[in-house]
Amino acid sequence: MGVNFTSTTPSVQEPLIEKLVADTIVYGRAEPRLLECMAAWLYYYGDLVNISLMRNYIPQIDSAVLGLILELINHKRLNQLIKYCAPKKDPEMFFNVKSTIMKAEAVNGSSEINSKWNLYFVSFRIKHGAIMTRHYVLKNNPNLARRALFGVSLKTEIINFILNNDNTYVAGISHHIGCYYHRAFSDIKELIEDGILKSTPLKRKNILEITPSFKSYFCAVPFLSI
Repeated sequence: MGVNFTSTTPSVQEPLIEKLVADTIVYGRAEPRLLECMAAWLYYYGDLVNISLMRNYIPQIDSAVLGLILELINHKRLNQLIKYCAPKKDPEMFFNVKSTIMKAEAVNGSSEINSKWNLYFVSFRIKHGAIMTRHYVLKNNPNLARRALFGVSLKTEIINFILNNDNTYVAGISHHIGCYYHRAFSDIKELIEDGILKSTPLKRKNILEITPSFKSYFCAVPFLSI
């Protein structure tokens, strides 16, 4: 994704950024640098996040963590997600800390944001220096490059999914993306009418794929050759 962890090798598989954010929130409270790097990534590349898809993950995560981070980075576009996040019912440490001294220090040095979300920390450093350039991120993540080019929309996610999977059909796409069947069906119908997708009957299902002409278009665009 463009986070410079020098001691690790980047994944060979491109993750769905919304799921990656959700997973990082789950596991990051035990490893501060994950959340600090995620905050920096969202600060610079929040425009590439699909708001609708991210909303679908909020019920599955500790939304107070996401809400606090979004308030800290104050990204204009991502701020609309804050209203779907809920504070902790009881005060907690933001990171997994057992020390009573650190807990007391965190509460004494708390800000209005900490009190709002009932999450406290001694230190939270948004790691701006760990984030690679936009050129690097788009070059290494074709899905995000397509979002940058075609817009962050469900249609782009449908195209991304079909490009990376075989035997694709409407129900499978809607399940993977996390949207209602009728919404995916409507957008797929428009993509077919626009000549971007074609539908081929196969064993009582209509298999979807990118049209040859549109594949040629991808090959003419930087970062998007397939």
